Amino acid sequence: MEIIFLLKILAVFTSLIVLIRLKLKIGYTFLATTGVFMLLFFYGWGSMAKTVYNSLTCWETWRLLLSVYFILTIGEIMEVTGNVKSFIHSIVHGLRNKRLSAIFLPAFIGLIPMPGGALFSAPMVKNILDDRETKPYMFTYFNYWYRHIWEYFWPMYPGIILISSIFNVKIFDIVVHQWYFTFVAIFVGYLFTRKIKFKDYKIKKGKYFKRFLKSSWFVFFIIILLLGFRIDIVIVLIATLLIYIAIYSDVRKNILKIGRRSFDFNTALLLIGIMIFKMAIKDSGFLTHLGDIGNYSRLMQYGLLIFLPFIMGIMTGITVGFVGITFPLLSTIIIQNGVVNFHLLALSFVSGFAGVLLSPFHLCLVLTKEYFKAKFVNIYKVLLPSVSLLYILSIAIIYISSIL
Repeated sequence: MEIIFLLKILAVFTSLIVLIRLKLKIGYTFLATTGVFMLLFFYGWGSMAKTVYNSLTCWETWRLLLSVYFILTIGEIMEVTGNVKSFIHSIVHGLRNKRLSAIFLPAFIGLIPMPGGALFSAPMVKNILDDRETKPYMFTYFNYWYRHIWEYFWPMYPGIILISSIFNVKIFDIVVHQWYFTFVAIFVGYLFTRKIKFKDYKIKKGKYFKRFLKSSWFVFFIIILLLGFRIDIVIVLIATLLIYIAIYSDVRKNILKIGRRSFDFNTALLLIGIMIFKMAIKDSGFLTHLGDIGNYSRLMQYGLLIFLPFIMGIMTGITVGFVGITFPLLSTIIIQNGVVNFHLLALSFVSGFAGVLLSPFHLCLVLTKEYFKAKFVNIYKVLLPSVSLLYILSIAIIYISSIL
């Protein structure tokens, strides 16, 4: 692997860190970082212009923009209708445990795989953690961490579905070999949030299940349409909005005001920058710098099982990104004697997802950071050791299970 290739990767992240430290707005920061990447891995002005054009005109970009906008809009509507407070009350008083309730809120929303989905639970977390005792970066960490505990095995996530397609294995087999990482994530999250304080309120006894269903119907509605009927997320969110508009007169009267409040130009630039970056990685022939891994030593190949998914997880910020880019390449290592080695598959997955969790390009992280007005440097002070511990424990579990 060329040293120049590694130096270019380092330069990309250095530029990102410098721009963040200069307090440039996050949208412009990611656009500028994308520009740095394209220039460092220069592949022709015409080709780069085509990358930008294709990114701006492809449906994936617009799906992302519309999805995040509609998520923000639904969040505003939930505030207007009082559904946020109703949902929180039903969970808090129904579960009768403040910590369990706080964890349940982002975790429950995390069952829905959608871009920037952490924005759904952010207002809920804000309403249950004590803002006098809790710093913005801990609000961000709490919401972000527990939002992503399911992605190791939950069948609705595109990354799991893509793995099934790449290796031609049943999703059930992936679930069986990766479900326990979720419990490791919950344990690690508890260790780093155990001192968090909650708002002072008394647990009231009563029947809250109906209130829970009434305030969280949209979650079940979205899950059923996404998983059961495989309807596009944009259509599902539009349908959800139309139902809210039809039910609540306050929403109908203030829909234009709600729509304007939900739009953020900086967030739109951020999303566009990430999509251009993602396409630039593909168009630039980024992975061709690795050469033919079939000629590498066995030790080097095993190193790539960890290194490649991790780097691509950081650089794309999405699970389907590192899976789609690196797993076809790594399949020659993971498939042994015609059979998928699920221990190696799990090793590559937890490595890639560690990169996704740490990625400054991860939508949920960036959007939650912006929502709580936190600083990256503070977030990473707790996020980096959390991911490190999660990774170490996961590797230990993989090793133990491989020798049993």
